[in-house]
Amino acid sequence: TIFPSMPTTAQDVYIQITTTERLDTLAYQFYDDSTAWPVIAAANGLAKGSLLVKPGTTLRIPSKRNFNDVIEQLNIKR
Repeated sequence: TIFPSMPTTAQDVYIQITTTERLDTLAYQFYDDSTAWPVIAAANGLAKGSLLVKPGTTLRIPSKRNFNDVIEQLNIKR
């Protein structure tokens, strides 16, 4: 699955990580889909190879609506 870059919107959520978190867990929490973790990783320039996010990290969570709209537009173009 290829996830496009997600433009910043006013509906995005910013969170401060206080304990070690997993990207797939955050994706499930915000998108009801643990497989959408690459969206969060790409939006935050996180390196490949680990799903773990260290405490003290601020993450941008692209809005679910924007995420769904971008995917829908990509599917239409196929």
